Amino acid sequence: MRRGAPRIGRREGRCAPVLWRHGWLRAAALALVAALVATGCRAPAPAPRPAPPPRVPAPQPTPEPEQRSDPEQLRRLAEATDALAEGALEVARFEAEQIQLGQLAPEARLQAIRFFADLALASDQPVDALRWLSLLRDRETGYRAEAVQSEIADLFRPQSTATLVASAETLGGRPPAAEIWLEVARRELRSDQRERAQIALDRLDGLRLREPQQLEAERLAMQLGARGRPDTAAAGRLPPRLSELRGVPGAGGEPAQGVIGVVLPLTGPVARVAEETLQGVLLAAGIFDPEMRGALGGGLQVEVRDTRGDPARAAAAIRELSERGDVVAAIGPLLRDETQAAAREAESVGLPLLTLTRREAVAAERPEVFRLGLTRAAEAEALAEHAVDRVGIQRVAILYPRDEYGEEFRTLLWLALEERGAQIVGVAGYDPGATDFAGPIRSLVGYDFLDPGTQELLAEREKMLDRAKRLPPEEAKELRTEARELAHPDGRPIPPIIDFDALFIPDAHDKVGLIAPALAYHQVSGVRLFGSSGWHHPELMEIAGRHVEGAFFASGFDPAYPSPFVQEFSRRFEMSFGAPATVFGAQGFDAANLIQLQMLRGATTADAMRDAILATRLFPGVSGAMALEADGNVSRRPFLVGIQRGKPTSIE
Repeated sequence: MRRGAPRIGRREGRCAPVLWRHGWLRAAALALVAALVATGCRAPAPAPRPAPPPRVPAPQPTPEPEQRSDPEQLRRLAEATDALAEGALEVARFEAEQIQLGQLAPEARLQAIRFFADLALASDQPVDALRWLSLLRDRETGYRAEAVQSEIADLFRPQSTATLVASAETLGGRPPAAEIWLEVARRELRSDQRERAQIALDRLDGLRLREPQQLEAERLAMQLGARGRPDTAAAGRLPPRLSELRGVPGAGGEPAQGVIGVVLPLTGPVARVAEETLQGVLLAAGIFDPEMRGALGGGLQVEVRDTRGDPARAAAAIRELSERGDVVAAIGPLLRDETQAAAREAESVGLPLLTLTRREAVAAERPEVFRLGLTRAAEAEALAEHAVDRVGIQRVAILYPRDEYGEEFRTLLWLALEERGAQIVGVAGYDPGATDFAGPIRSLVGYDFLDPGTQELLAEREKMLDRAKRLPPEEAKELRTEARELAHPDGRPIPPIIDFDALFIPDAHDKVGLIAPALAYHQVSGVRLFGSSGWHHPELMEIAGRHVEGAFFASGFDPAYPSPFVQEFSRRFEMSFGAPATVFGAQGFDAANLIQLQMLRGATTADAMRDAILATRLFPGVSGAMALEADGNVSRRPFLVGIQRGKPTSIE
């Protein structure tokens, strides 16, 4: 064994004879064992070998409280510590070789690990020091663990990235390899060395990560994936609230004179959505206004084309509308592939196209194409703004479906919250088709990485709660209270540990209706729930009930928003079509009104329409305030809706 490397975790008792359980033989055997221990009997030391650092043992089970340290081991630890303090490294190393952690009680064992870390530092062995410090950090709690973590970080800073990589390679899968690879990934990402950062994150596969390390790895992976993504461009650029845009020309007013095209998948799987969008356009055109009925040729004319969800038909529809000569702009389509095809054709023929997609890339380098859809980045930004700046939330957990929708929202909200100084303290995902959420919920509240002592306490609590079911009410209540107050001897709590103020769930209303009661079942209480626009559905409260009281979520349209023109639109829509207004109807209404506003300003040709739309910086639509950017994208501020007394309430 390399000199200076303490030997730890040896298997004890190799030279002790078998004890007979009979009279004088047993007494003699005990005396013999005592004598052997007094002379320092131990397993023979392995043959010396160069270079490799000493292996850090796997964390040993916490000894029983009554275990006492071996006096000889305490003496050696004291002498080694004194020698190190006096600068006598050789003496300290010699004594360190004799120390056996298994013969020390918990507090003395921590002191020994601390000594080994200090010895490694004094011996200019930073990798060894990192290993001992990581072991110490994992066994400490509270502020002492935080102090050790600061020491680990201080050890990283002066080391070059190449040195850290070499150290991690030497450690293999042993602690603190994961910590080092995370630091390497952070550095490479800051230097915009994306491929190297990804390699460092890939090296974490198969390593055991503590919860903070898991969160840091996810955060770095999200930053790596978010760099340069067009869908994150809108973050931080939300327009003002509708109430702040009084007097700005927008929705409403009398229809203008002219012709617009509408290109939508009116047959196929999204026919209903397309129909609601068309209804919004027709309402804006005044076709259902009594004063406009019978006005032959009056008002805005709408040329409708059905794409049937086919990209080729979408492109052909744009070409046909352009060839008419009197169409100054078109609205649509909805689906991704047909939108791309229509955008390419609109750019080719020079016809302004107002798409309703959320994908910002569709307008990239296409002066004729404008994107009006609400982006997920805008939703995340508005939610983070409200959560941190208005509600005062600082610690957030995220429970998300492992699909494209959930993973994108997880990334966007995480980044938006961190920009505002909030902290993500827990993340868990679930299968999109799941109906049982016990696993991810339990992982959020501390049921992962349980040590044996915690497992025993949890088992004891389950027994107490089960016993309470068979007791009279008053006794049962007292026993349940006692069970919930169970804690470690040092006061540390046992799961569930609710260390977050709010929980973000980016999913549809029906899934939220299952998750919210499950949270209560697993004793996750006192936490504010919030979510994406998928929550906005009248059945949410029917399914989730009181479990979503106080929650809030984003929405692309709020029919109850206290604004005269939003209320008037909702009234006219329901009166005309016999159904409540929807977000798709609101978007169609706004797109048509944005075109009409330019017509009223004198834009009577396609070229003039394009220039006029680009010159419109702010537009207060019924689907929210919009800011038009120079690249053709629109930044929209979503509505926020809260749940109070079991009913949705507009949040301004």
